[in-house]
Amino acid sequence: MLGGTYNGLTAGQWDAFDAISARLRSQKRTGERYAGFEYRLISKAAYPSGFAELVQALQSGDAAAVEPAILWLDSDVFCLHSGYAKERVMRYLARSVLSTRQAARVRRLLLRVVERGGRPEFRMACRLARRVETHEFRRSLATLAADEDPGVADRAGWMLAACERNDSVR
Repeated sequence: MLGGTYNGLTAGQWDAFDAISARLRSQKRTGERYAGFEYRLISKAAYPSGFAELVQALQSGDAAAVEPAILWLDSDVFCLHSGYAKERVMRYLARSVLSTRQAARVRRLLLRVVERGGRPEFRMACRLARRVETHEFRRSLATLAADEDPGVADRAGWMLAACERNDSVR
């Protein structure tokens, strides 16, 4: 749970969503148009308040923005434009100074990224992996690279290859 939320929405946001949905149903708006509206509304509410400012602070190198950014990535919100937002957050996290604990949390979430399926932000996840990689992380990726699911194996191999590029610059 991120800051008292459920599926990215606070209780107040769920109440507002329910009220708007009820109003639209009473106006007999149904079908594709209504579903599209609901999806956009839920997607907008999936981002925590002040998210744009958080991304801006992270981009500026504000160390206080690192922890909330990791929390948001860890919540793995999947909604309209979330892949683009995750990509930006990962890009700026890769430029940030991370504590040992934060780097460990990022490694755990990157392993979940490998297992969950292909998404647009995967390339940036590989770049972030290069920033936080350890020998143990590489071993975990090597194990996943032998997974019977070909998608998981491919993604683990790609992330491992990205980490191995660090060897040529050390």
